[in-house]
Amino acid sequence: MRYISSVNVGGFRGLKDVSLSSLGALNILIGASNTGKSSILEAIYAALGTQIGRGLELVVRARSDSGTSMVTSLFPDNDLTTTVEISVGLPETGEGEEDAKSVEFTAKQAESVISDYQTVLHQFGWTDHDRYSVFDVNVKQTGARFSSTSQVAISNLDGKMGPRWSVRSSGSWLPVVKSLSLFLPRDLMSQEEFDNSYSYVMRSGNEAEWIERLAVLQPGLKNISPVKERDGWRIFVRISDLSLPIMSMGDGFKAASVILARTFEPGLVLIDTPELFQHPKGLSLISKSIATAASQLEAEIDTKIYRFGFENNHAKAYPPYKLQEAIDSRELIGSDLRY
Repeated sequence: MRYISSVNVGGFRGLKDVSLSSLGALNILIGASNTGKSSILEAIYAALGTQIGRGLELVVRARSDSGTSMVTSLFPDNDLTTTVEISVGLPETGEGEEDAKSVEFTAKQAESVISDYQTVLHQFGWTDHDRYSVFDVNVKQTGARFSSTSQVAISNLDGKMGPRWSVRSSGSWLPVVKSLSLFLPRDLMSQEEFDNSYSYVMRSGNEAEWIERLAVLQPGLKNISPVKERDGWRIFVRISDLSLPIMSMGDGFKAASVILARTFEPGLVLIDTPELFQHPKGLSLISKSIATAASQLEAEIDTKIYRFGFENNHAKAYPPYKLQEAIDSRELIGSDLRY
């Protein structure tokens, strides 16, 4: 398994210049809201995503951005004149040297509507060209030996994202990470994610252990099972004598069910779930599950805790805590268990 060893971000969202070095196998980011914790995870996903340029689109959609902010929110102060640079260090190249994977992207608003735009937009019923904006997004990714230029059309009336199509691409994609999952609140609350997680658990043969872990959060849990419906599978939870859709469960339980399903096999999991971290039992359970998965590699579980804050009106990551320092600082944070 190739753990991430470092992350360097320049000009992404609110992160002007942030670096995390000497990362451990398990890394915890703490700090007040809007100090860049989620942005760091999104930056990693953008650099390591399995499809060129697709990682950026998924990151934007997870935040539920709309309108022109779907593009401009990726840049500090919504300034499209800046260039975003993200670099992720990946060790264990086999030659004793650190490998690096990076992504660089720029965007600009198209000055005119060309025939290619019109052809695609007409297919979607977007015939009034004065009612939408078009952005050119250029992505270059090293380590993947790939670069692409895409256009994104956005409605000026309701902010909806229109067709996205590739104009030019070159190179080849070389996966370097065993598995990559970005869990944001929107992902965790979708029916599709529950269905996929159940299938993942069944393939790994860990259904009984999965339910046993979840029973810590939900006493009386009997089992979890899929039911075939006309439009696909639905996951039902049986508690005591009741059977109900998993979508009707609390946010903490739903978040845990998805994350725990992904921790049976070691891999790269980026977790950003305030709903879960409001539950002390859930936080403890997820931490143990991640440590258990990592221990299967027969490697030492090196845990680092980074604190995020503001300095000179910019997000800043401070040197990692030792465990006891983090415990002591917990008294200063207060009762908000998201920190």
